[in-house]
Amino acid sequence: MGFSGEIATAMVEAAFKHASLHRVAGQCSPENQGSIRIMQKLGLAREGLLRDLHYGRGKWWSTVVYSVLEDEYGKISRVKGR
Repeated sequence: MGFSGEIATAMVEAAFKHASLHRVAGQCSPENQGSIRIMQKLGLAREGLLRDLHYGRGKWWSTVVYSVLEDEYGKISRVKGR
């Protein structure tokens, strides 16, 4: 998966196993295909597109939102042997 993916995996596992969170979410620019692939590989599902959410560097930026719930991640983890 690469270094970024390994870090993201460790963060999601820590969120559910050590911090006892119910939901983990991530967001990025719709053009950021690398981040989108990592979120998808981790089992996060796309929730939607927030259009023109942020203004910066002279333009409006949209963001895509992905998330996974604790029970969903538990099922994914067992299948992948984590």
